[in-house]
Amino acid sequence: MAVSEFTGRIIAIIHRNDDVEGKWVASYENVVFILEEIKSAVEFQKIYFQSEIRML
Repeated sequence: MAVSEFTGRIIAIIHRNDDVEGKWVASYENVVFILEEIKSAVEFQKIYFQSEIRML
C-alpha cells in the first residue's frame, strides 16, 4: 500500500552505483535501525542494482 504522508527522519541513503536515482531510508523519530537491518530489508533490490548504504 502506498503511503501518502509520513512524519519521521531520514536515517540512511542508498546510493545506486548503476542507476540514476538513490533511495532515502526513513524511520520514525524514536526507532533505531542498524546497517544490517537496513541491508536485510532491501535485500530483494540487490539483484537489480549495485548499491552502497550510507548511514546518517
